[in-house]
Amino acid sequence: MVRQLRLGRLVVISIFSFFLVSPLLSQEMAITVKTMVGMGYQLDDQLIYDPGMNGGGIGIERIHRFSSSRMGLLTGAEYNFNGWGSHAYFTNGLNYTILRNRFFDLMAQGLLMNGVVLLKPKPAYTGAIEIGLQSNFRISQKIALYLFTGFRYSASPSYKKTGPIWAYSDIPIGVGICIK
Repeated sequence: MVRQLRLGRLVVISIFSFFLVSPLLSQEMAITVKTMVGMGYQLDDQLIYDPGMNGGGIGIERIHRFSSSRMGLLTGAEYNFNGWGSHAYFTNGLNYTILRNRFFDLMAQGLLMNGVVLLKPKPAYTGAIEIGLQSNFRISQKIALYLFTGFRYSASPSYKKTGPIWAYSDIPIGVGICIK
């Protein structure tokens, strides 16, 4: 019962944080498709190097740029899968513009991700940390092609009790459309 209440609170807090940046204030919105290139996983208490494809996902992000700043607040949602199952994440993070010109933007971003692993008979908490570089290639004033790569570490501590693999290290590679 206590675990269900914690999971319920997590979902409510995550949904609230996703809508924290309203569409009226949001200056950019991105829709992405990602593939996960696996680097390794945590087996019991041992880190195993195992390169290869580890899954993929789809996501949507809103970015609110602070006035006269290169920094932006990022919120979003992502559905993905990897070696232990399907995940639903709510993401929060920062986006920093490194380089900007007429046709191209280069940005660094860091994300904290909270969500659930969709396991049966009941879902379990999962979290992830993602850092990476994002490039926007402008097609028009309002639309840009979005490319992303970085590093993601995802873990589900409660899954450690039911299975030997409970954490993954991945290199996400994403492509999508950014609308301003």
